[in-house]
Amino acid sequence: SYPPGEPLPMHNLGRFLYTQRRYAEARDEFRKCLKLAPWTSQAWTGLAAAELSLGEVNSARHALNEARRLNP
Repeated sequence: SYPPGEPLPMHNLGRFLYTQRRYAEARDEFRKCLKLAPWTSQAWTGLAAAELSLGEVNSARHALNEARRLNP
């Protein structure tokens, strides 16, 4: 069990939901993760993938830029 406020479970759930093609739910989990840990480039990348799958190109581009900024 993770302590309250731990972002890892949200990130993992986002990844799982993405593999299940539940993109909107995955996007929401990645956003929750990023509220707690905005420095997590993997969560930004996951958010970008989910948003791109939903056709949210501008939001996906922003998320990818954040991921690249954090992990050049």
